[in-house]
Amino acid sequence: MSRRKTYEPVLYQQGKDCPWEPMPYNIIDLMLKIGKITPNDVVMDLGSGDGRIPMAAANFGAFGIGVEYDHDLVIYSRNLSKKNGVDDKIRFIEEDFFNTDMSKASLITLFIWPHLMKKLYPDLLKLKPGTRIVSYYWSFDDGDQDWEPDFKLSLGGHKIIYLWIVPKYNKK
Repeated sequence: MSRRKTYEPVLYQQGKDCPWEPMPYNIIDLMLKIGKITPNDVVMDLGSGDGRIPMAAANFGAFGIGVEYDHDLVIYSRNLSKKNGVDDKIRFIEEDFFNTDMSKASLITLFIWPHLMKKLYPDLLKLKPGTRIVSYYWSFDDGDQDWEPDFKLSLGGHKIIYLWIVPKYNKK
């Protein structure tokens, strides 16, 4: 009788654009609180990995959407959300987040590398005014963009949580 090993993500396993690194739960809670999460929100996590942020959003009463390219991580996240009893408040999408329709999101979360932030910048600015974007560790401020964060919380060193709110009027 053969036993199939259950998939478990491995720290820093290579993904499509960057390695997987799970976000600490205390940071997730801070990000969602800084983003002023409400039960009426649709929280979209771009590069959702093991689904921690969408599951935390569901625990806040919001609807969570995880967008993840890696098939195994999507299946893992779906199974974990069922195990935690929040699968009715979450949807995991298996696709490249550069091809994702973000228009239904009211709060977007990011923990992705700077080159990906830079590439996402134009699409995020096109979202409906008032959409909140919260990022851990990385910002848009690489010299090319002029979108200053509306709020930032330094946790020491390079550990910073950034909040941007899509403006009502965008000159770009």
